[in-house]
Amino acid sequence: MARLTLALPASAYASTAVTSVSATTVRPGDTLDIALTGTSEVDFVAETSIVVAADSALGALPAFTTLVSCTDPAMRPCTNEGTYYNAPLTAADELVFTGATAGRTLSLRINDDAPAGTFTLVTVYSQFMGGSALDAPVTGPTITIVRDTPQADVAVAVHGSDALLFKQFIVTATTTNNGPATATGVVTTTQLPAHTSHVTGLPANCAFDDPANKVTCTQASLAPGQRVSVPFTAYLALLTLGHFTITTTRTASSPLDPNPANDTASIQCTAVTTLLVHC
Repeated sequence: MARLTLALPASAYASTAVTSVSATTVRPGDTLDIALTGTSEVDFVAETSIVVAADSALGALPAFTTLVSCTDPAMRPCTNEGTYYNAPLTAADELVFTGATAGRTLSLRINDDAPAGTFTLVTVYSQFMGGSALDAPVTGPTITIVRDTPQADVAVAVHGSDALLFKQFIVTATTTNNGPATATGVVTTTQLPAHTSHVTGLPANCAFDDPANKVTCTQASLAPGQRVSVPFTAYLALLTLGHFTITTTRTASSPLDPNPANDTASIQCTAVTTLLVHC
């Protein structure tokens, strides 16, 4: 994509400056605030404005940003001119004197499909008095657009209920997608004690591996913020006694899970008598 070139005279009608930007690194969806000032160096009865463009291989500034707002509604509205934004500094036909300074803040949203790369802001002071007069462009600062690798933080939890009869107790394994992206291919396993005889109440997306004493569940996808709980009943061999641990683990998901600290959860249970289980 061709870079934007501004062929402008090096005149001395006025000066412009980008006094500040809200960030020099932005991501798709972010809002970039650009504070602008312009100072006239001659007397005009004119419409004055600052042209805001970009010098970038990414193309024209409006190609990858969207105008959100422009401060000071008493001035003429800011506009998208196709290859640049125009930020007026006066009301129409307002008298502008030498040394007069005005400013506005232009807010631009980085488009969701904006590519990664850099662009340098280019500002030009424009005055109109029977014809356009453009001052020399001022460049800077440079802004970087970053597109992060998608991530989905999948967290697990496990709970158990007490059993008063036949060494049966209910286990609930919960999977939560903390986002920000949708998680796909989510696989969790719940490791049960060695003396588990069988399991009932499993949904179709879960299976019990008897030799391994393990329940494996799969979720095709989990939206950001979505939580899925799977309760099932586990049965222990009748003569089982003592302490045991139940552990649920995230074993697979996509995209990258950035937080391994919540990939495993455990509870401690005790077979108190030949019939009673306490968790």
